Amino acid sequence: MQVQSRIEVGELAVDFASAKVPYAVLLPDDGGPHPLCLFLHGGGGSRQNLIDLRPLFERWWSDGVVAPMAVAMATRAR
Repeated sequence: MQVQSRIEVGELAVDFASAKVPYAVLLPDDGGPHPLCLFLHGGGGSRQNLIDLRPLFERWWSDGVVAPMAVAMATRAR
């Protein structure tokens, strides 16, 4: 079964940075509920990394390599 997904992006106000923190969440479109995976990138990464990895997660979910899950990634706070 081909698992489709959607990406939600936004910005979150936090008390440890002066600017809002951009984030992305990848959600399977199969009704859930799902566990949450916080994807921590290395230095210089951003929410765009998760957006770019969307096809890979969809393939893994569809092939049964990894169970469907909500995946969240933030851009480094400044």
